[in-house]
Amino acid sequence: MKIRKIIFLLFAIFHLPFSIFYLYADFEYLGVGARPTGLSNSYTAIADDVYGIYFNPGGVAFIENSEIATEYARLWLNLTDESNLSNGFIGYVHPLKDNVSKLGAYWQNFSLVGYYTENVLTFSYSRKTSDILGIGIGLKYMQQNYSMDNYTKIDPVFNYGDRTGKSVVGVDTGLLWNFYPDYFLGISLINLNQPNISLDENEEETLPLTINFGLAYRYNYKYSNSFNLSFGLTNTKDDIKTQAGIEKWFHKNKWAIRGGFGFGSRQYFNLSLGAGLRFKTAQVDYSFAFPVNGIQQTYGTHRFTLSYKFGTKIEEEKAISFEEFQKQKEELTKNYQKQIVELENKIAGLEVKLKEAERTKISPDIEYLNSRIKTLELELKQAQERLKSVQEERPKPVEYVPVRPKVEEKPSVPKVKTHTVKEGESLLSIAEKYYGDSSKWKEIYEANKDKIKRGQIVPGQILVIP
Repeated sequence: MKIRKIIFLLFAIFHLPFSIFYLYADFEYLGVGARPTGLSNSYTAIADDVYGIYFNPGGVAFIENSEIATEYARLWLNLTDESNLSNGFIGYVHPLKDNVSKLGAYWQNFSLVGYYTENVLTFSYSRKTSDILGIGIGLKYMQQNYSMDNYTKIDPVFNYGDRTGKSVVGVDTGLLWNFYPDYFLGISLINLNQPNISLDENEEETLPLTINFGLAYRYNYKYSNSFNLSFGLTNTKDDIKTQAGIEKWFHKNKWAIRGGFGFGSRQYFNLSLGAGLRFKTAQVDYSFAFPVNGIQQTYGTHRFTLSYKFGTKIEEEKAISFEEFQKQKEELTKNYQKQIVELENKIAGLEVKLKEAERTKISPDIEYLNSRIKTLELELKQAQERLKSVQEERPKPVEYVPVRPKVEEKPSVPKVKTHTVKEGESLLSIAEKYYGDSSKWKEIYEANKDKIKRGQIVPGQILVIP
């Protein structure tokens, strides 16, 4: 069954020369998101955004604020059989109140129009076990559907047209470790449970376990993070791929360019390029991936994504804060370096005079020069320590601030105090009761004179007490 199914999908549907050697039949691990694919899918050690749910659920723990993202992709344009391959994605990540745990979800749709569709619905939970380590797990509901035609209607694999698809549940897990400032290590296991996707319940056709390993250098990760360099290694059923990517942000992190490449077994060789543009809380990304080997006569894969971060302190503010810190740091460094050079010169000059005093045996000068040199050496040591402290100092990261809608304060309406007149009461007695001063009866009268006739109150009247 398995061989017939693969041949059907890869030959009868794709019609691509040699594609049997380069593509899997079901739920192939192709990547999502223009930013990750622009880095040639070397994203396991980054993964700190919505797309991390797909690549490494452990990386999602490093997200600071709620995020939402969507993608539309056209895969391998201009195939010889005019096949229309597309991929859609929408995902969301929400930090819980402790901002340590994160919940995420995404829906992905892969479609070969008119023949075959895949839908994946994933829910993930990620948590920071410490400031430097995040772990996560994702549960996936995966559904595949085949369109029926004259071939499938007579094929026993499809139960002669009565069996059109299969649904299974998959498990992903991963971790991201910030093992050294700006250096990250990531590991993820995709389809850990290797679900059986065979249409024939009597046969077994499991999704292979995909193991991802990644390393990344992320310059000033907690601050401006204007440069990223990543490496990745993917193993799927003895099929090994190596990927690398580089990303550089410019002009206070407003726009970026990316590039990457991948190579591996089964003649896999892929090149990718991409770009990103930020508009405060929103970001637009594009990527282009071209298979150098394997699939022939194609215009490559094109992806467009739009993402939004629910926060007011975004990357631009981080970059500005970092630039200001760098200027102050450079100024302090120059001042301390200048001070150190001056002290070293003074000490060198005094040492020359000390040698001369020791040669001529002038005792007062020797004592004074020794004392002065020791004082300057102490100042020099302090200046060197300050310089080292400045050089090692890092700016405080700008935290994301959640956006909360402004609530217009309604003017408070003063409570009206009233009194119901009882038998035998007068304005004087009521003033005495509320104010402790019977002479204030006039205030009660002025507030109620429209209802008090001839200055007399009667039982049952309701008076306003000002």
